[in-house]
Amino acid sequence: MIFTKTAQWRVTVKLHAPTKGWFTASLIIVLVAVIGALSPVPYVTSYGIWVAILAYVVLAVGNLAPSS
Repeated sequence: MIFTKTAQWRVTVKLHAPTKGWFTASLIIVLVAVIGALSPVPYVTSYGIWVAILAYVVLAVGNLAPSS
C-alpha cells in the first residue's frame, strides 16, 4: 500500500495467468459440479452451488499465485 499526501490509499495487486495445475483443478471441480447437477451424486447434488463456487475460488487463487 502506498500512502500519498492526499490521504488516498492505493492497493496494487499483481495478477498472473493461472498455471496448468490451477486451471486443471478448477476445471475438474466445475465438471464435478455439473455432473452433480445433471445426475444424483451423493453430497455433490445437495451442495452443487458451493462446489461450483469452490471451483471459481480455486481459479481466483490461481490468478493471484505467482507463476514461475
